[in-house]
Amino acid sequence: MSNPSHRYLFNFSSSCSGGGLVILNSYLEMFEERGGAYFIVNSSLQKKLHKSFKNNKIFFVELSKLKRLLNDGYYLGQIVSQLPELDLYFSFGIPIYKKLAKHNWLHISNLIPVEFSWKYLDFFSMIKMYLLGRRLKCCTKNVDILSADSEDGVSKSLNFLQANFKKTKVLKNGVSKDFVEYKSNPKKNVAVTVGTRKYKDLKRLYELYIRLKKEESLEELWIIGGEEQVPDEIRNASDVKIFGNIQHKEVIRYLSEAKIYLSSSLIENSSIASLEGLYLCSASYLSNIGSHLELIQDAKVSYREIEFQDLGKFYKVEEQVSKEYIKSISWEEVNKEFFDYLQSHISEGV
Repeated sequence: MSNPSHRYLFNFSSSCSGGGLVILNSYLEMFEERGGAYFIVNSSLQKKLHKSFKNNKIFFVELSKLKRLLNDGYYLGQIVSQLPELDLYFSFGIPIYKKLAKHNWLHISNLIPVEFSWKYLDFFSMIKMYLLGRRLKCCTKNVDILSADSEDGVSKSLNFLQANFKKTKVLKNGVSKDFVEYKSNPKKNVAVTVGTRKYKDLKRLYELYIRLKKEESLEELWIIGGEEQVPDEIRNASDVKIFGNIQHKEVIRYLSEAKIYLSSSLIENSSIASLEGLYLCSASYLSNIGSHLELIQDAKVSYREIEFQDLGKFYKVEEQVSKEYIKSISWEEVNKEFFDYLQSHISEGV
C-alpha cells in the first residue's frame, strides 16, 4: 500500500472524460514523480488511467448520474477517516460541503453553473447545472482558495458566488509533450471544429462556415465529437464529415490537416481545443467570449474582430501560435508552477 509523502487530497470523482480526464492524468503523473498524493477517482476509470502508480494512493468511488444529482459527496467521510491530517483538499468542480483540510481549494472546472442559461445544454443537464450552482453557492464558507482555468473564469465565478476567499488563482491548462513536438501536416481546404454539445452552437458555426467557403476556399467542414448531438440539417449536409468521439492523437492529426479552425462556443472556461487549433491550423475564427480573447492575448498573436450579420462577432487570428509559447505551457511547465505554488503557499499558509 502506497504512503504518499504529500498530505494533499485531490477529488476528481466527477471527471470521467475530456479535459477533466486530461488534467487528472497530468496531476497523477506530477505527484507520482514527487512522492505521491491522495486522489479520489471515478470507478469508471479504474482500467483507463495511463499507468499504475506506486506513490499515489487512489480511492475509486462509484458515482452514477443519480448519485451525483442527489448526494455527490457521500464517500468523503469514509475516505478522510483513513487519512492523516490533510494540508490540502482540492475539489475539481465539486462543492466543498465541509472543511476537510487546513486549506480547502475549489476549482471551478465548468462555467455553466455560474453563468446559467438554458441555451447551453439539454433540459436535464441544465437542471443538474442549476442544482450544482446552488450547492456551490451554499458552500462558499468552506472554501479558502478559489480557482478556474482563466481570468475570465475566475471573474465569472466570483461574480456568481458573491463571497470572499483568502486567495484566488488561475490554473491554466497545459499541452502534452507529443503535441509540443507535433509537426503539422500539409493543409487541406477544410474547416474543423471540436465539440458538439449544445453550447458549441453548431448551427451558428455551420452558417459561419457557409459564409467563409468562398473567401477561404473551403470544401468541407470536419466536426469532431458525438454525432447524436449534431443537428440533422448539418449531419446530412454533403460537405460535412463527422468523426465522432476519437482518441486525442487523432484529434491532433485532423487539426493539423485542416486549413481553418472554427469555434462558435457560447461559453468556455478555457478551451484546449481552441489553443490546439490556433497552433496547428493556418487561421482561426473564435467566438468573441472572454476566455477566447484571453487565450489569443496570452499567445501574443495578432487578431481582428469581425462582425457577421445575424451571427455576431468573431475573432479572426491569421497567424499560428509560436512553438516557443506552446513549449512554455507544456504540462511539465504548468505543473511545475502549480507544484511550486503548493509547496510555498500550503506549507506557509495561504
